[in-house]
Amino acid sequence: AADQGTIYLDGQQDWTGQKNAPNGDGNLIIGARNNGEVPYLGLIDEVAVWTSALSADKILELAEGGSPTGGSPTPLMITDINANFSGANPVITISFNSKAGKIYAVDRTNDLLLWEELDDGIEGEGDSTEFVDSFLPEGTKVMFYRVRQVE
Repeated sequence: AADQGTIYLDGQQDWTGQKNAPNGDGNLIIGARNNGEVPYLGLIDEVAVWTSALSADKILELAEGGSPTGGSPTPLMITDINANFSGANPVITISFNSKAGKIYAVDRTNDLLLWEELDDGIEGEGDSTEFVDSFLPEGTKVMFYRVRQVE
């Protein structure tokens, strides 16, 4: 109906009702009001308001990184590798782009043939996530890494 609205949270329908918003006073407020109540203490990102209805599939696609203008989402990739060989045990820190709440795996290989899974339960920390590999085999001279989205 024309007087109905829907709010989605992380691609899932969270609220449906009259367009006058869940608080019932005709104003949709994202965050907190400035009326002497406790201020909103948090972060808000990726808020979008559309003038026409989107399908649930399109909303989920956008929540998973799809472009609202039709471009492709940012591909999962390693964005930085930092190698620290100053201590007794070398430490490799891998940074990759990610989404909060998604689960990732990191694998490594020294020959690009046989891959060793290091961890398959890395929760995305937001736009970027780090993984530390501090158990390199002794004498390692070359190591390759890959990141996969598990969920």
